Amino acid sequence: MNKIAEEHCLSSKYDLSFKNIGDRKIVQLNKENVAKIEAMLRYNSSYRNSFNQMSLGSSAYYIKQFKEEFIINKSNNHERYKFLLSNIINTIDKENSTHINSDLIGREELLNRLMSLSFETLYDYLKYPVKSSYKIIKILSEPTHPKDIMKYKSRKNFSFATKFCHYMCFYLFENEEEQDNFPIFDNVLNKAIRKIFHKKFNGDYLSYVTYIEIIDEIIRENGDEISRNGFDHLIRYVYKGKFYDIK
Repeated sequence: MNKIAEEHCLSSKYDLSFKNIGDRKIVQLNKENVAKIEAMLRYNSSYRNSFNQMSLGSSAYYIKQFKEEFIINKSNNHERYKFLLSNIINTIDKENSTHINSDLIGREELLNRLMSLSFETLYDYLKYPVKSSYKIIKILSEPTHPKDIMKYKSRKNFSFATKFCHYMCFYLFENEEEQDNFPIFDNVLNKAIRKIFHKKFNGDYLSYVTYIEIIDEIIRENGDEISRNGFDHLIRYVYKGKFYDIK
């Protein structure tokens, strides 16, 4: 056995665990698997900068500034508030390839919608989403209004809305229960729910509450060990681009 073979052999003890369900083999939704994924993400160049709160230009960095200035220090600087929200929108869009500006109005219009809310209202929508029936998702998912409707189509930006709310809560409410308020929705998670777990979800933003209920149900059915965030990272890392071989 050469050194490469030895390395490959040693690596097997770090493999994720899977289980058989009928004719399907799926990754186990347990803390050990999530921990392995989180460790890999810390060293993955595609993710690590966006998760780094010290990395200038990342969404994590701007949300950290937002928290320090407007939650901890209670600033009322309107221009700074707008600057940070604008950069949070732009970096989340860029990091997640949600293309909200493909109609040339998305970033501007979503910023204006957020700026129309008071800080207290936005904070309340993020921290206590059930109280408002997830109104912030509905606000951000309303169709946009392109200036040239003959050339550009209106967009709902539902996936972006879930990611914006998820990352805001992830950094604003670190180590609090509210950190896991908003699960992300996108095609990877949508396909996983349908093809791996055989659940139905139509993708309409009006059904976001149903989407959350489905994710929570899946987690409960598999031992109730992991967070919504852990579910997202585990499913995304294992299955992205691999649904072609799933029945």
